[in-house]
Amino acid sequence: MSSALSPVKHNLLHDSGISSNVDYDYSNEYDSDSSTSSSTSSLTGSNNNNNKGNHIFPPHQRQQQHQQHQHHKHNPAGHREMDIERFISENLNEHKQGLLGRAVPISNMLSWTKDLIQKPMIRTENKTVKKEALEVFKLIQSYMGDKKARDTSTNSQAVVAVEIMNKGWSCMELRDEIYIQLCRQTTRNPKESSLLLGWELMALCLGFLPPSTKFQSYLDRYITRTLETRDFTDQGHLHKLANACIKRLEKICSQTVVKHRPTLEEVEHSKRFLIDISMFGASLDDIIDLQKDRHPTLRIPWIQKVLSECLLELTKDQLTEGIFRVPGDTEEVNVLKSKCESWLSPSSATTDPHILASLLKLWYRELHEPLIPTEFYDLCVESYANPDSAIAIMDKLPEPNKVVLMYLIRFLQKFSVAEVSNVTKMDASNLSMVMAPNCLRCLTLDPQSMFENARKEMNFLKLLVLHLDTSSVADLLP
Repeated sequence: MSSALSPVKHNLLHDSGISSNVDYDYSNEYDSDSSTSSSTSSLTGSNNNNNKGNHIFPPHQRQQQHQQHQHHKHNPAGHREMDIERFISENLNEHKQGLLGRAVPISNMLSWTKDLIQKPMIRTENKTVKKEALEVFKLIQSYMGDKKARDTSTNSQAVVAVEIMNKGWSCMELRDEIYIQLCRQTTRNPKESSLLLGWELMALCLGFLPPSTKFQSYLDRYITRTLETRDFTDQGHLHKLANACIKRLEKICSQTVVKHRPTLEEVEHSKRFLIDISMFGASLDDIIDLQKDRHPTLRIPWIQKVLSECLLELTKDQLTEGIFRVPGDTEEVNVLKSKCESWLSPSSATTDPHILASLLKLWYRELHEPLIPTEFYDLCVESYANPDSAIAIMDKLPEPNKVVLMYLIRFLQKFSVAEVSNVTKMDASNLSMVMAPNCLRCLTLDPQSMFENARKEMNFLKLLVLHLDTSSVADLLP
């Protein structure tokens, strides 16, 4: 058997929204071999010989995965055991049924059920998880229409989704339990409407709750295999939901900071753009394509241009100390975000520059791929002390990234001049410090490397602010 593949990791940096008494350690949660092979058509189906389950792996790990896949092609029994049976046998609770208390077969445990569960799907000694897992399953059934909802209002489903996610947010150990329950309820589900809602809920959760590093590759391949095998009559919509799951899984597992506790407004917004392209969280190419009918000649995203221009206009006669450093009110930022998604200019929507600045930073931060693509990251941190090398990287970037970054640098240059920074206390160094994490994404989890790279990221961006000639985008930002 080939060596175990270490799944790509993400840094679960806690903010004040995560319960401080959670002491769960994911590092020894599952045996590492349990997440190394491709998914099956259901949780207990046949093996898959297509090496497509690599969405969340960096390039060097994809090569390892391909080598393991070649081994599994000639060893299907081992393939099944590693992908499903071993994970189940080592991590799932044994459930019993009937008067004689016979063990429930694995295929039944991992197939849709209309009944309640009596214990968590995954073995645990955590009393909180043991209790909350049963409540989560009821909520999942309620969302999917398999159980009568307590609330019949128009936004009741979003309320249920928020309740599920808040439980997972407060207790990290519960997150994999949520996902294995969703896998179960979307496997051999005889009701089309229920099945679609199950996939919808999974996509919503993946917008806010990352699975553990040991479980994420297993979940990736379950979703990928579903994309290849499902043949429901409404396959088109199901396919789009599963695609949304893959994209969100890839995105949330690549983030270095976990989002704050989800609000009802954010979940409703997330649901609105499960399938339709949003201005936030999409790729630059998709965003440009989204606006081609409204702004066919605009070289940069409309959202970037309009937020930047409104912020410059607002601060022209109202310079504010700590701009880009002081956060805007979260609720008002979300309201403004919704307005922008409807193509409404924010010019008359707010007079608080911190709200505009926060939303602009959010847009950069949530790009599907960082503004400076990952393959250029090492070059950037290596060029942190050399202006010529830093500037030379600009010519290597893809054209959309180059123009958007050039526009951002020109925008920051306007705030870095002495007459402005003397009032805002945000000179080129401070501006680069707050903006660099929104343009570059560090992939390492080593604290010392992260600390050193953060300084280099900031210095790299500072070099661009101080030395880059941005006259090529003067037509976009005079």
